[in-house]
Amino acid sequence: MLSELLSLANPVGFSSGFRIKEAVRQIAIKMELSNLWQYEVAALMSQLGCVTLPHEILHKIQCGSSMTEDEITTFASHPATGKKLVQQILR
Repeated sequence: MLSELLSLANPVGFSSGFRIKEAVRQIAIKMELSNLWQYEVAALMSQLGCVTLPHEILHKIQCGSSMTEDEITTFASHPATGKKLVQQILR
């Protein structure tokens, strides 16, 4: 459900998570890790905090454009934001 929310709210963030998921999957396979799905879900959710970022910042990240210090700081906050969102999920 969270990945669907991310894909609707922020397609750029979701596409990054999908690319990360594929890389993590290949690494986990090479390392012969069990429960591969857990690593895949974690990779997808790594971009969850991006739902709060302005689209302009994500566009600059995707294109490799230069950013202001404030934009860099805002982008750097997305992992902590994602952590806060995931912590609210009941187990």
